[in-house]
Amino acid sequence: MSAMQRRRGWGALLLMGVLGAGSAGCSGDESDASSAGSTVPPSTVSSTTGPSADTAEPEPTPVATEAEISETTTSTTSTTSTVAATTTTTEAERSIEELEAEVAAAYELVYEGYWECLRSPLDCDTSWLVEGSGSAVAMQNTMQGLADRDRYVGDDPVGYFVIESIEFNDDQTEATVVTCWWSTAVLYTTPVDPTRPPGPDNPPTVVNDTPGTSRQMDRLERSLGLWAVRHSETIESVAGENKCG
Repeated sequence: MSAMQRRRGWGALLLMGVLGAGSAGCSGDESDASSAGSTVPPSTVSSTTGPSADTAEPEPTPVATEAEISETTTSTTSTTSTVAATTTTTEAERSIEELEAEVAAAYELVYEGYWECLRSPLDCDTSWLVEGSGSAVAMQNTMQGLADRDRYVGDDPVGYFVIESIEFNDDQTEATVVTCWWSTAVLYTTPVDPTRPPGPDNPPTVVNDTPGTSRQMDRLERSLGLWAVRHSETIESVAGENKCG
């Protein structure tokens, strides 16, 4: 399938650009199931009953002025019963283009959720991660580490990302997304004078503002119609240089 490329005016899904120290990928297990349709063809059962082939000849009727001849006719009766067809069909398979667009849209939500969690550690929505997966545990640990040291990502521009390719497994319940991230996020901590509230004359302390490029591979899993990240790993990291184009 063809690679899909998208440019987004947002930041990179990586710790290298934020912390200046390369992100570590975490793996998890995978599970899903595909549904299959079944068709039961119609069947017809017919039965026919009729008179016996050997019929006794009727006895002679006495001659009379008003003689009455009784005639007995046995008709053939057909009984037909039909078993209605039962058909179960699966949802029409969507095109690769439709699935790619769906995953690309989900990846934007992954981005938004990621930066939300770095701006407000331990106070963010993590539904963009598969619950209990290695990536979810790693993100929780990252947020805890930031909170423990009173660090956070500021509201400065964080860069953008480019989707280089999207590939699906056979039943299209998993997507492997390769991306290039250019991160310009700035990591802050408490103000210069921690005894006073932050403000123009007491700005937060810059911990790291070095930009960086990271090429990343993420595996997304679809469950209940939603795509979420189960596994992430960094393929390449370069500090101070934009290699995403």
